[in-house]
Amino acid sequence: MRLLHKASGSIIILASVLPAADGFAVVSVFGRQFDMLNSVILPVRRSLMLGSVKEIDSENFSNVLSSTPNLAVVEFFAPWCRVCTAVAPQYERLAFKLSDKATFFKVNFKQNKGLSLRERVFQLPVVHFYVAGVGRVNRFSLTATTAGSRLLNEVSRFVDAGEGESSRIDLLRTLNSAALGPLVRYNALIQSLQGLARADELLSSEDDVKTQGLQQVFLTDERRLAHLEEIFVWLDEDGSGTLDADELEKAITAIGKQDDSELDPASLIERIVIASGGREAVSIDLDVFVRIMTCKAVQEFGSPQKELLPIFKAIDVDGSGTISKDEMLGALENLFEALPDPAYKQVVSSVSLPAAFDAFDYDSSGEMDYEEFVTMITSNFTTAVEADKDLAV
Repeated sequence: MRLLHKASGSIIILASVLPAADGFAVVSVFGRQFDMLNSVILPVRRSLMLGSVKEIDSENFSNVLSSTPNLAVVEFFAPWCRVCTAVAPQYERLAFKLSDKATFFKVNFKQNKGLSLRERVFQLPVVHFYVAGVGRVNRFSLTATTAGSRLLNEVSRFVDAGEGESSRIDLLRTLNSAALGPLVRYNALIQSLQGLARADELLSSEDDVKTQGLQQVFLTDERRLAHLEEIFVWLDEDGSGTLDADELEKAITAIGKQDDSELDPASLIERIVIASGGREAVSIDLDVFVRIMTCKAVQEFGSPQKELLPIFKAIDVDGSGTISKDEMLGALENLFEALPDPAYKQVVSSVSLPAAFDAFDYDSSGEMDYEEFVTMITSNFTTAVEADKDLAV
């Protein structure tokens, strides 16, 4: 086929379109041939795919994700990361392909280190899933060889549903931001008591120059500091401004008898008393409490999977390696019976927490393994759980 142009009474041949073996035409213009597939079609398609992934940063991260109506998929990458470069085309391709199911974003780790630290990004590239109102609901690392299939499978697992069934994301959307507040509070209690039992060891690491940068990140995080202060006030029953041995012993008893030596009540109170120089000497003010918990957070920062083992073991009463809904609710009912908090006790007795268990029980087994538990708990570490507890019922 020839493309013609008529000018001033004469006919000029501008181009010829020739068939090609792959089904796409080869265009010949003034004797020069152009492959339409590589010269026109693929570049246009690549341009469309590039527009499918939006880059976000620490300034707009929360607002963008909270206003995303469907599943938000976020890749954390760095320009110097070779695997990130290798998986980028696959990520762009799936963002284009799955645009009706999820919205894809990316965050430059190098330019947003504070945000990446807050989101517990320890290796690259890593992908997080977010649901508005719930927070992070999934995370996994990518490799160059399996990035495409892993992304496709994970997105499908969240947004697809069988006939007559609700999708995982639909179940998650039924939750409000305070549904997991009691579990977050329970975890904070266990972390606090373990930190106080190791006070001398932790405070001795405070001057380590290698960790002072990370310490400053934690000490300037206003939301974290407010959360620690609320835990302190909760434990300080007499409102004296210090935690004494009786108050801490009561908090330890609220956890219940544990087989794990790290959580054994007698062992915990003994270590706290020894660290303080005697029972009568136990007197921990808010400043010391924050310093101890900051040192603990810095020390455990690189191993988030281990951080939640104590609370998981505390709830796993039968030691089966999984927790049931009854075990979880029982542990929380006992906690808030011993250390009253009317708002949280109301959450435990409502439908919110059982619904959260079902939503994060990804294999619908009725039992939650450690990976599912970590995903459930950490989903709300990035939201204002404590501020929203009155909205839970």
